Amino acid sequence: MTVRVTTLTVEDIEERRARIKQVVDSDDFRERQAEGVLLAREEHLLEELDDLDYLQYGRVRVR
Repeated sequence: MTVRVTTLTVEDIEERRARIKQVVDSDDFRERQAEGVLLAREEHLLEELDDLDYLQYGRVRVR
């Protein structure tokens, strides 16, 4: 088993968060989220956003 380790700077985290927020703030995404029909990759983006919040702030924001 191989474990991949990545070092992220605060700037890396903020840049990735901004790219994800651009997707999740779109009208199409919000509509699918409200209907409960997000694609697996879209669910993954929300999880990644939570992970980034935890890495930077030590907590996850309430949505």
